[in-house]
Amino acid sequence: MALRQETEQAGRRLKHSHPCAPDGNTHEQQSPISTRISAIVSSVVALLCASALALTPACAIAAEPGETNPPASGTNPGGPLVTPVNPSTPNDPSQTGPASSATPTQPDPSQQSGASKTQSPNLQTTTAPGSSDNSSSSLMRSAQPSANTSSQSDSNAGSAEKDAEVTITASTPVVTSNSGYHLNVAIKNASNDALPAGTLTVAVNDYYTFVSRSDLQQWAQGNSRIQVPNQIGEVNVPPIAKGEKTSVAIDANPDQPSLKNMLSWGPKPVRVDYSFVRDSSENAGTSSKSQGNYLNSTHTFLTRSSDGLNTANTPPMDVTVVMPLTSDGWQVDAQKLTQFMTAGEGDTTKIVNTHRLSQPVEQLINKHPGLQVITDPTLAQSLPVPPKTSGIMQPGDFDITAYSAINDGTAYEKAGITAKDWNTETGLKEYRDALGDGNANAQAYAWPGRGQWTMSSLETARAQGYSTVIAPDTTNMEDGTTNSTTRTGKYIIHTSAGDVTVLTAQDELSRLAQGKPTDKTVDGESSPAGRLARFMAQSAFYQMESPYATRNLLICFDTATTNSESNAQDADTLMQTVEQAPWLKLSNMGELGQADAYLSGEKAADAVPGSPNIHASALQNIRRTLATLTASKNDIDRFNNSILDESSSDSPASGNSGTSGTSGSTSSSNNSNNSGTSKTQGGQNSSSGAKTDEKSGTAAGSGSGSGSNATGTSGQSTNSSKTSSSKNSNNSANTPPSSPSNANGSNGANGNSNNANGNVNGGKTDTGDAQALARQDADATAKRSKNGCDWIAAISSMQNTLALHALSDNDAMAKRMSASAQNLAAQLMNGIKITPSESITVLSESAKMPVTVSNNHPYPVTVKISSLSDSMEIVTTRFVTLSIPARSEAQTTFNVRVSTSGTATAHLTLTDRRGDAFSAPQSTRITSTLRLSDKSGIIFIAVALVLGVIGLWRQFNRKKDPDE
Repeated sequence: MALRQETEQAGRRLKHSHPCAPDGNTHEQQSPISTRISAIVSSVVALLCASALALTPACAIAAEPGETNPPASGTNPGGPLVTPVNPSTPNDPSQTGPASSATPTQPDPSQQSGASKTQSPNLQTTTAPGSSDNSSSSLMRSAQPSANTSSQSDSNAGSAEKDAEVTITASTPVVTSNSGYHLNVAIKNASNDALPAGTLTVAVNDYYTFVSRSDLQQWAQGNSRIQVPNQIGEVNVPPIAKGEKTSVAIDANPDQPSLKNMLSWGPKPVRVDYSFVRDSSENAGTSSKSQGNYLNSTHTFLTRSSDGLNTANTPPMDVTVVMPLTSDGWQVDAQKLTQFMTAGEGDTTKIVNTHRLSQPVEQLINKHPGLQVITDPTLAQSLPVPPKTSGIMQPGDFDITAYSAINDGTAYEKAGITAKDWNTETGLKEYRDALGDGNANAQAYAWPGRGQWTMSSLETARAQGYSTVIAPDTTNMEDGTTNSTTRTGKYIIHTSAGDVTVLTAQDELSRLAQGKPTDKTVDGESSPAGRLARFMAQSAFYQMESPYATRNLLICFDTATTNSESNAQDADTLMQTVEQAPWLKLSNMGELGQADAYLSGEKAADAVPGSPNIHASALQNIRRTLATLTASKNDIDRFNNSILDESSSDSPASGNSGTSGTSGSTSSSNNSNNSGTSKTQGGQNSSSGAKTDEKSGTAAGSGSGSGSNATGTSGQSTNSSKTSSSKNSNNSANTPPSSPSNANGSNGANGNSNNANGNVNGGKTDTGDAQALARQDADATAKRSKNGCDWIAAISSMQNTLALHALSDNDAMAKRMSASAQNLAAQLMNGIKITPSESITVLSESAKMPVTVSNNHPYPVTVKISSLSDSMEIVTTRFVTLSIPARSEAQTTFNVRVSTSGTATAHLTLTDRRGDAFSAPQSTRITSTLRLSDKSGIIFIAVALVLGVIGLWRQFNRKKDPDE
């Protein structure tokens, strides 16, 4: 009884929901006898329909449970969605009445002519008869087994995927009345054996209309039971050897029935079936064989435009396509860097540069005026001609989201980056410099880095002047309306630094534009052609979803678009297709910014992700980069403060060439007042040098440098000249004649010969000028700034540029730029080194050990030389201070004291004026063959004389024997 009731209920349901059920009115009042008769009839009908469902692939219910979205315009307004029956299945007893249509305007498929197959050029194709019955039968025979049975497709797909990889290399994403349909497919043999000859079949459902986003996604993932009864074409696939691949193409003319019969515009499901039959042995050692059928189905889309269709036109949907223009090719010109470090010549802004834009990127920007380009202002500065720009981002594509996640501004400052380096004011200034227009303006947009925008990072961006930010990745954006129609992604969020407008990208369309599939399980989006077909189908569905709603969807490319020629070419193809799509209208950033906000206030704040979603390993890499940059900055600052000679350092002294005694006297007085700090430092160095002179009698180079700086001007005042001479006399008296610093250190006694020659630069002297003629670079030296602070400031600026690009969101560039910053500091420190010396032999208790230091930089330096021997019996002077002129060598000597014969090694190291070592150590071998000292020799000689006198006296006064 219960079984009969269930059978009656099933019959009633099938009569109303299934196209195979006969028409009838179940609400009509019936007698008990008629009720029993109806139950019997219903049971028979139920059994027949169940058999039809199990045996006939033409009747399949594609309704999606739980779908709450409203149906698209023109779709079935109520009840479960029913796919059209296969119009080509002849003599089907289940088709007792007219088939139910999926859409109200959809004609009866059984009355339409079947899909005919056209002959593709240079390919062997089979031509099917024009009748719909025969065409479907041909399709079912070529699929082997039936290509229309989804369960069979799914069961065979697993085995086929192991054997072949099917990739769509080209397709027609938008079909018009004159375009036809063209598909190119690459098939790769992924099995361990050769693949036999097979068949590639392409089929579409002319009458199906997608009703939801999940409906589209399920078809793309191969989880939908939508039927594709209308065959577009079929082609034979030759055998494929192991590891090889082949390409086949299908071309359908515009008058192909499967294309001509489309009466509604929008996305249509397309399935590409690759099938073959392989013989396999059933039992080892026997000759009996069985046939194994393999089917590989790839799901894609074509989008029929409204061209040539008798349908009402709806307003196009606004889309804003944005591309960030950055570069991952920043690098250091090694040749220019070496020239600047050794000669001080060259434009430092050209040392750290990037390659010019590739031709595909230039074409992409120039061909598509609707493409909104957000440019890195540092890139615009480096290009010969700045490109067309719709706005600017933060300089260097600085990673704001990582900066906020690290939450340690002090670490960034120690690495050489302050907040001023990437704020809107700096970006606008750099953009104006690139254009050469001091009045140019551009809207600033903050682009995220490795992570997503959080409340913390939004507040950080707003504090730096960015009132609008772009969110190209909206994976974790939550607004509580996941199942609603697509809307303008504009949020206004309040932060403590002010309101921020967040422009969020449309997720599916942006992922496809960036070369990513919508899901890892889809099978037709592994190629640009497959992703483009899905992009156009998805955008068409969004327009059909709410055809009269005012929306502006943001579509974002990523930074890889401009850093890869192939990506730029794919973007070019996408832009061309978007421009030709009648349901889309390109808008600009200004229009998007003026659109109504989707959410604001607390609701918008709730949609912001709570975490930046940056992996811990990425944050650790950033911290390592910060440590490397900090070390390089510390070395540069150390060189400036403790190694660069004070005669080249910046100070307030500023003297002019005085011609009268009054002028010269005034200039001397100014120098005396302004160089108090230098005198103190010089006094400390002189004191250190004095201690050294007591032991070795060598020069104290720092004192000499300070003395020459004290003069500073060319005033003819006698007092000024005398003062300079007095300061330099003590140091120059003890300087070895072989030291080049001696000639430069005594220029005060000569009335400052540099000033006499007119080489005056803010009171600074360049002690390397004396060697310019000998080096044959006098002309370049004359043009070079005499202020070493300008040179070291340019080096600091280069380190800042390297650090800025190292802290972008590109991992490869972060490694390259941090290594370049490390190399920059190493070249600065390694430009001063000790010249290796030969071993020395000591023949007495004391001796001199000469040491030569070279300076490859264009400005003088003052360093200390540390000497430490590994023997207690053979020791040297501990420290000696030495000034080395620009691009020259200087020599000093260490005292060596020996108390016994033997050998020892003196380890020599360069240190700054504070005593911190900065160079690789050099070693000098000391050998002692100690003879008698002076006093002991005199004693021995005296004793010998006394003994000689006594011997002579004894010889003359002793008594002789008679025999003598």
